[in-house]
Amino acid sequence: MDIDGRNTNNMPIRVVTLILVVVHMVLFITVTSNGVPEEERMIYQVLYWISAILFVISFIRASIAPLRKIPEVNSASQEEFCQECGTWKPRRARHCDICETCVLKMDHHCPFLGTCVGYHNLKFFILFCFYGLIVNYIYIDTAIRYFFSNEPKLYFPVRMFYWLFTAMFAICQLNFIAFNFNSILILYNNTTAADTYEEIELNYPCLKRGLEHSQYIEDSRNIYDRLWLNNMCDILGESMWQWPLPIFHEMIGKGMYYPSIPDFDMKDLDPSDNKPTQTNETMEMKEDIASCNLYASKLKTKFRGKIMEFNGEHFEIPSAKDEE
Repeated sequence: MDIDGRNTNNMPIRVVTLILVVVHMVLFITVTSNGVPEEERMIYQVLYWISAILFVISFIRASIAPLRKIPEVNSASQEEFCQECGTWKPRRARHCDICETCVLKMDHHCPFLGTCVGYHNLKFFILFCFYGLIVNYIYIDTAIRYFFSNEPKLYFPVRMFYWLFTAMFAICQLNFIAFNFNSILILYNNTTAADTYEEIELNYPCLKRGLEHSQYIEDSRNIYDRLWLNNMCDILGESMWQWPLPIFHEMIGKGMYYPSIPDFDMKDLDPSDNKPTQTNETMEMKEDIASCNLYASKLKTKFRGKIMEFNGEHFEIPSAKDEE
């Protein structure tokens, strides 16, 4: 079933996906050579083939990336113990019934990849969605122009063939849009789907009570959100030149532990205070007081106007109007 941590149950799905990619490329060559003006053709072809190559590499790496092996820990609490695997389950790890193993920082099981999306392939999945969106958009644009300029010359079976595949890729485009929206949430808030749907009561207790007292509680803090730039660097790479490339980036904690924001109280959220009461060794925050105040100021700006829970109590972050 698994070879070196690679799930092999869904190999036919991966093969079908690659076949569709090849058909996509062949159709693009046809519609570009006949439906795009010559002065624009080179631009379309360069953008398409660069994106297509990166798309295929991202797909292959995302689908065959081996799952990170979880070390055995004898002293694991019941909350950190997987009943199915019988081993330690690190924070943000989830057990996948399809892959039959625990996956570090699991987001969801992707049928197109035939494996889970998690710590081992999260960056590849995001790039797979991003480049898939680009190549599909380029093909649909050129295909529509090709049909309207050459439809009278096409025989009915050929015309139906092109329309069928264009409609299919248009449906795929909707999926890529949805996947990219999910990717934006991951990059911006550093929150996976599993964090959202399975850890509400553990990590965000005020959300559960907020269903009953929505007039008092609007939002809860995400302890893994370290502001968007740090979140993107954690997943895509420390340098911006690494972001568009399908190369693996080792995240902080190597999937076993994750840095989190400190438990701020209202004093910490006041950037005018020169003595922050909380520290956070897991974030390795060794900045001086000015840097800590800057971080607190950014956090305050992001969550202003929200009623949030800190250390079991509710506090309202002042809005800009209130401060005036």
